[in-house]
Amino acid sequence: MRIKLVLTGGGTRGIYQIGVIKALQESQLWDSIVSISGCSIGAINGAAILQYPIDKVYELWMEIAKREIFEGIDQQASDFYVQIAKESILNDGVNINPFIGFFEEYLDEDIIRESDKEFVITAYNVSDLKQEYFSLDTIGKGQLIDHVVASSRLPFFQPIYINEKKYIDGGVGDNQPYFSFLENKHFDLIITIKIMYIPYYIPGLRIDNITADDNLVIASKKYLGNPLNFKKPTFKEKFDIGYADGLEALENYKKNFM
Repeated sequence: MRIKLVLTGGGTRGIYQIGVIKALQESQLWDSIVSISGCSIGAINGAAILQYPIDKVYELWMEIAKREIFEGIDQQASDFYVQIAKESILNDGVNINPFIGFFEEYLDEDIIRESDKEFVITAYNVSDLKQEYFSLDTIGKGQLIDHVVASSRLPFFQPIYINEKKYIDGGVGDNQPYFSFLENKHFDLIITIKIMYIPYYIPGLRIDNITADDNLVIASKKYLGNPLNFKKPTFKEKFDIGYADGLEALENYKKNFM
């Protein structure tokens, strides 16, 4: 069986995906995953799960909650988004160097490249006004973390430059990257982990450049809140919701389609 895993964007709500992935790793389907695609926080999660055990990825998320992500901006202030907008206008985007530095500190390109799974990242090329897709084979050595970071640069964050091209969040053009560079682009199953709720199961799928017999969509039935909320208690809550949703969705899939 060949499975593709697709991880969408959604800001700090992305820890929901880690809960689902924990459930997925406990199932018999995990070892059949041959390709992972990620956009924005999904790209970060994708890189992390290729390097670390899932429990370690959860610990890293908890560590993020301790960091001062938005330099000079009070996250508790009632005018938080007004401050974000002002900072973006005055300084060509909000400075999130502590956030980027965290992933540069903990993500190891060499270890990620050792994975036997395809890893696809998408980011929006502002210089050429087009969506771009990258894989471990097409990304130059030493540039993987830059591409992961580029995929997660929300439009009001300071952009990143790669090979003299300006990139921002991949969700601008494709928040669900159903894309592969593999020679065989047909999969028995695509599992999509979304942030917002839609029905679990959609039959036969053809999106972008891949095809699949079945598509399992796992998404929260609950509102997961502000995508820029870095508070530790909400991280744990979203993780727990993801784990429960993952167990339920996988059990339903096995009962009905396996």
